[in-house]
Amino acid sequence: GPVGSLRLGAVETVAALDLPRMLESLRHRHPELSVELSTGTTHELIRLLKDLKLDVVIVSGLAPDKTLTGLPARTDELVLIHAAAGDMPTIKRNRPAPPVYVYKVGCAFRAALEGWLGSLKAVPAAVNELGTLDGILAHVAAGNGVTALPARIVEHHMLRDALHTRPLPGGFGKLATSIVWRQDSTDGPRLRAFTAIALESLGSAK
Repeated sequence: GPVGSLRLGAVETVAALDLPRMLESLRHRHPELSVELSTGTTHELIRLLKDLKLDVVIVSGLAPDKTLTGLPARTDELVLIHAAAGDMPTIKRNRPAPPVYVYKVGCAFRAALEGWLGSLKAVPAAVNELGTLDGILAHVAAGNGVTALPARIVEHHMLRDALHTRPLPGGFGKLATSIVWRQDSTDGPRLRAFTAIALESLGSAK
């Protein structure tokens, strides 16, 4: 079987929900293959991959150019998330939008939310950048603003009873999760072993 180390990058949502089970399967099937994990935004991880600092990444969206190979593993439904308590936030064309809580620039979920608000010319009252999923959802649950994330994130989160969701409209509401690596990669056996397990795990995740 494959041996050595694989440098893996993953977006925060995948790292929180999918990677524990995925890496457990990898450890059982390929005990001689170890993984060094980094997290970041899609943009950050793609840059590290191109700079030869990562071997494979799991990101939101598709491979951005021809120097990379990508396998779409699943399609997530993005939802607008707001507090269950109180009134539903009003977001209308040419009207100010509530404050948003998002990851830093380079996050595909943030880009989808900002793209939708931009299409409505609905400027948020504030843009608040946080570094963790729990922090973002805690603020939203408290009624401080809104965010957009995959529906499955809310379904599995400890604050799910304090949150309400509604689909993100139009073409902004669907986003692929993909496994991406460089076309010139020489880590064939390690990549094949990891990719098989990653596709299985991501495809079966509910």
